Amino acid sequence: GSVHLDQTQDELIVTTLVIAWTGLMVSAFSGVVLTAGQKTTPPSEVAIILATQPLWAAALAAVILGERFGPSGVAGAALILGATAASSKDSKPH
Repeated sequence: GSVHLDQTQDELIVTTLVIAWTGLMVSAFSGVVLTAGQKTTPPSEVAIILATQPLWAAALAAVILGERFGPSGVAGAALILGATAASSKDSKPH
């Protein structure tokens, strides 16, 4: 079958802008900022920050979009927070 695009010119412009935003800001800009931050942050801290990325995404979805956590989401968040806390403890004696 063939594909029929029934978008108005305004919808096409909006779609194009969304694609451009996603490519430039979400992918390219965040990659540049992440790389710059990694240069000045200890690797162990970077690992902890990146490990909590799903929590930040879920928290923003809850706040901005009104998403709700189910039992498995709460359990997953607890596991990520617990693992993050355990791995960030200073194991060196003082």
